Parts: sequence; structure tokens; C-alpha cells
Amino acid sequence: MKHTLLACLLFLSGVVAGLVLTGRLQVTEESSARPAPETVQRSATAVASVSLPDFSDVAAARIPSVINISSQTVERRSTSPFFNDPFFNYFFGNEPNL
Repeated sequence: MKHTLLACLLFLSGVVAGLVLTGRLQVTEESSARPAPETVQRSATAVASVSLPDFSDVAAARIPSVINISSQTVERRSTSPFFNDPFFNYFFGNEPNL
């Protein structure tokens, strides 16, 4: 009992001494940075004077580059990634046919 009490007392005194020593060390230096200047918010009243191109002109220029994409078959896939898991199949059975 005396040995554990002595060990705890020695440990606590070491922790306190460590806290005191690290608290007195000048680990960080003061920053030499200047404070940020105050920003003034201006109202957004300026309107862009440049007009954007009309969408119909852009679409007319790109129409020859549009291709036809069609699908011949419909693929059926499971909606859950767990259906291909052997552990899932062991506990819950095979995937239902949707």
C-alpha cells in the first residue's frame, strides 16, 4: 500500500512539475504581423456593359455536331451493392427478380 501511494505521489508531482516547466517556457514568439485593414463594403450597383452572346446563335453554330444516341437493350441491374455479396446471400437469400 505504501509503495502504490508513493508511486502515485511521485507520478503526480512529476506531472505538476512538467506543467509548471512548460508553462514558463517561451515556446511561442509574438507575431510581427500587422492587423488587417478594415474593409468597406460597397454596394453592387455597377452593371456589366458587355452583353453575352445569344443562346440561339450558339446553338445554331453547334447543331451540326450533335449526334444521335440510342439504346437497343435495357440492362437490369440490382439497386443494392449488397446483392452480389456472398455473406448477404447467405443470410438473406438470393436477389429477387425485379
